[in-house]
Amino acid sequence: MGRSGRSTQAATDAGHLEHYPPSELSDAGHPYPQAAERASRLLAVHDLGGPIGVHWTLRNRDRVTRLALLNTLLYPEFSEAVGEFVTALSTPESRDELTSAAGLEQVMRLGLADESKATDEVLSAVREPFGSADARTALADAGIGLQFEGFQEIGAQLSSLDLPVRVVYGAQDRILPDVAKTMARVAADLPQTVVTELPGCGHFLQEEAAEEVAPLLADFVAPGPSR
Repeated sequence: MGRSGRSTQAATDAGHLEHYPPSELSDAGHPYPQAAERASRLLAVHDLGGPIGVHWTLRNRDRVTRLALLNTLLYPEFSEAVGEFVTALSTPESRDELTSAAGLEQVMRLGLADESKATDEVLSAVREPFGSADARTALADAGIGLQFEGFQEIGAQLSSLDLPVRVVYGAQDRILPDVAKTMARVAADLPQTVVTELPGCGHFLQEEAAEEVAPLLADFVAPGPSR
């Protein structure tokens, strides 16, 4: 998607949870193929990567030994905001508006608690991968292609995962306003989860608090007991 090197169809397929059956997966079929080697140890996911990565983990438990979750959605009980987002991406006019340069900038600003972090450099980096119509189509298709059955599978099976889990999330998430409930449910399903809430951050916490997020994840990856 964008400039990832994957074809438009492959990027579209990445949004479909059922496109990762165990029988077809190899390193090349990994949802993040360039990180397949590292993902055998740690998988860190955010936004739409959350359900894709967690679903893959449930079907490939021997490949992931630690799981980190940033602001994402996982369960089949969708918030009103998610429903409105899917509807917008399913309607040609609003889809084109959302995936346009102006629309992408608006989403980036919405995802930041501190809009001063939306610098020209950041906004340019958000726009650049989606300069072509194919890339914008792939982005929209990935957003609406997540199959409900995959979310149901996550909801039913997540509690069976036996691995260290680290949650770091921005509490002021206007894109996924139910993120605190999602992460509380993760902690209830997986009592081994260590949760850190960043109260001054929004959806794109990596942009707002890289100096806080990076050490937390680095500490989680470090050998020894998870922290």
